[in-house]
Amino acid sequence: MLKFLKHRVLLAGVSALALTAAATAADATTFDFTGAEVQWTVPTTGVYEILAYGAQGGPSGIAQGGYGAEAGGDVNLNAGSVLTILAGGSGVGVNGPGGSGGGGGSFVFGAYGVLVAAGGGGGTGRGEFYSSGHAGGYSGTSGGSGGINSGAGGAGGAGGAGGGGTYGGGGGGGWGVFSAGSDGAGPNGGKTPVSATSQAAAGGGGGAGGFGGGGGGGDFGGGGGGGFSGGGGGGSFQFTGFGPGYYFPGGSGGGGGGSYVAQNFTNVVLAPATNGHYSNTYGLNGYVTVNALAPAAPEPATWALMGAGFAGLGFLGLRRGRKVEPSKA
Repeated sequence: MLKFLKHRVLLAGVSALALTAAATAADATTFDFTGAEVQWTVPTTGVYEILAYGAQGGPSGIAQGGYGAEAGGDVNLNAGSVLTILAGGSGVGVNGPGGSGGGGGSFVFGAYGVLVAAGGGGGTGRGEFYSSGHAGGYSGTSGGSGGINSGAGGAGGAGGAGGGGTYGGGGGGGWGVFSAGSDGAGPNGGKTPVSATSQAAAGGGGGAGGFGGGGGGGDFGGGGGGGFSGGGGGGSFQFTGFGPGYYFPGGSGGGGGGSYVAQNFTNVVLAPATNGHYSNTYGLNGYVTVNALAPAAPEPATWALMGAGFAGLGFLGLRRGRKVEPSKA
C-alpha cells in the first residue's frame, strides 16, 4: 500500500512541475507579410517581447531600396488582450523609367493605440543614374527627406510630403500613423493614415508603395517609407552636362519612415534593420515577432496541485525517517 501511495504522490508532484514548466516555455510567434491585418489574442498574462521590422523600399536597376527599421522591446500584456498586427510589404521596384515605391512600415496596435511602429525604407530614384532609398528612422523622428537637387525632396513628418521638382515626377510621401502622405509632383502618395485597414498606395509613373504606408514612386523620385511618421518622397531633377543642350531627368531616393515604441516598454530596441524576409519579386518584406518571456504567477488550480504534490512528498519523507520499534509483546 505504501509503495502505491508513494507512486501516486510522485505522479502528482511531477504533473505540477510539468504544468509549471509548460507555463514558462513558449516559442516566438512570427507574423509575416500577408497584405492584411492579423489579430492575435494574448494567451496568458506576462511579459512579452515584441519586435517589428519595416519593409525595404523598392529597387531600381543597380540601386537598392532603403532597409526598414527595427523597433520593439518588452511589455506586460494581460490574458485576453487583442493585438492588431500589420507586417509591411516591400515597395514595388521598376526596371524602366520611374521611381520605386517606398517600403511599408510594420505596426502593432493595442486597444488604445499604436504600441510599436517600425519605419519602412524609402524607394529608389530613377533616371540616367540611380539613387538609393533612405533607411527607416528612429523613435520620435520624422522620416528622412528625399534627395536634394534642383527638385527638393519632401520633408518627413506625421505624413510624408511629396517630392517636388520643376521637371515633375517626385515621389509620393509615406503614410504616418496620424496623417496621410501627400502626393508628389505627379504620383500618388499615401491616401489614408496607417491603421488596421491600410491599403497600399498606387504609383504614379513608378512602382506602388508597399502595404503599411509606403508612398508610390513618381516618374523619377522614389516613394517615402511608411511608419509612425512618413518618409518624404524623393525629388526629381534635371541634370545638364556632356555638352550644350544635353540634359536628362532624374530622381532621388525617398526618405525612410520614422519608428516608435510606446513608453511602457522596457529594453527598447530602435535600429536600422538589415534583416527581413525576402520577397522573390521586390525585396525584403517586414515582419513582427511576439515572444513570451515570463508568465505571471500560476493559476490557483496549479498552485493547489503543486501544494498537494509537495505535501505528499513531505509526508513520504517523514514516513521514511521514522523508526519503527519491534513489538515486545
